[in-house]
Amino acid sequence: ISFVNDEYSTSIDTALEFANKNNLKYIELRNINSQNITDINDMEAYTISSKIAQSGILVSSIASPFLFAKVAFSISLCCACNFI
Repeated sequence: ISFVNDEYSTSIDTALEFANKNNLKYIELRNINSQNITDINDMEAYTISSKIAQSGILVSSIASPFLFAKVAFSISLCCACNFI
């Protein structure tokens, strides 16, 4: 079972603690420390990835706003990438 981190908390520390307390092994990353995952810088990414590695939780996916663009564009992109 996986959960989206910001459905519980945007604090990565709090989300990882929740996952460990509830025996969840996977996390989906979206908003971390009140920032969208696409907006974090390299240093923040390194810090976050270190915390995740130390927790033993695995990342199941990155929930970015990438495919929330216009529907026609998204469908075209998915077709081009063989997603659908």
